[in-house]
Amino acid sequence: KKLKMARPGVLMARGVKEHRDRENMKILEDLFSRADKNGDGKITPEDWFQVLSDSGLKANREDIDEWFGKKDRNMDGKLTWGEFMGQKTTTEVAFERLDSNNDGAISKKEFMKICHRLSEDQIDTIMNKFGKEKNGQLNYEEFCALMNKREKDRESQEASASH
Repeated sequence: KKLKMARPGVLMARGVKEHRDRENMKILEDLFSRADKNGDGKITPEDWFQVLSDSGLKANREDIDEWFGKKDRNMDGKLTWGEFMGQKTTTEVAFERLDSNNDGAISKKEFMKICHRLSEDQIDTIMNKFGKEKNGQLNYEEFCALMNKREKDRESQEASASH
C-alpha cells in the first residue's frame, strides 16, 4: 500500500495550531500559577478574577463564578490544575471505585468492601452525618462533603502541628 502524503499546507496549519495550543497552554499555566498565591495548587474564583483583572484581561465575576461551578468537580470551592483542565479528581475516582454497581450512590455494603479499617458503627455514623436523605447511602455530592471535611480536618491538623 502506498502512504498518502498530506498536503504541505495541511501540515503547516497543524503545526501552527499545535504551536498556538502550546503557547496558550503556557499562558494558562502561568496565569494559574500567579493566581495560586499560597502555592497549594488550588485557586479560588477570587484568585482567578484578580489575576485576570491584573493581567488586563476582561473578567466578569458572574461568568467566573458560573465557570468555577462547572469545573469544581469535587465541590470544595477551589480548582486544582487538573480540575481547571477538565481532568477527573481523586474524589471522583474514589467515588467511582466505591460505587461498584454504578447506581450513583455508595451503599453501606459498598463502603465496607473498600474501607476495611472502618467498623460498621463508624460507617453508620458517616452515612448518618453526611447522607442528607438518611437512606443509608451517599450520593456524589454527599461523598464530596465527606471528603472535603476530611481534607479540611487534615489541613487544620497540619496547621496546628506547625505552630
